[in-house]
Amino acid sequence: MPTAFVGYYQHYQSMTSKKDDPTQANTADSKLEKDIGEAIVMLRRQAHMTQEDLAGAAEIDRSYLSEIENGRKNISIRVLDKIARALKTDITDFFKTPPSVG
Repeated sequence: MPTAFVGYYQHYQSMTSKKDDPTQANTADSKLEKDIGEAIVMLRRQAHMTQEDLAGAAEIDRSYLSEIENGRKNISIRVLDKIARALKTDITDFFKTPPSVG
């Protein structure tokens, strides 16, 4: 096997073994989900909307929105776009570093 392929294969194996191991959570993904959720909460509050208001405007279930805001759901771009449109904001605003939501 060519050396470059062996290195890639070993790297891939180490990545997939951690991914498949439930004790090795992917913290980068978890942080991204939490950051997006915090951004949604911040923008929703700035718009003076309740979860019920935003969920209705975005045509998603309120409990699903709650899970998203709490960083417990990995959402699609399509849903993120629906939320952005309901908040009358740009989808890129969800990827800016949000302040801590209290």
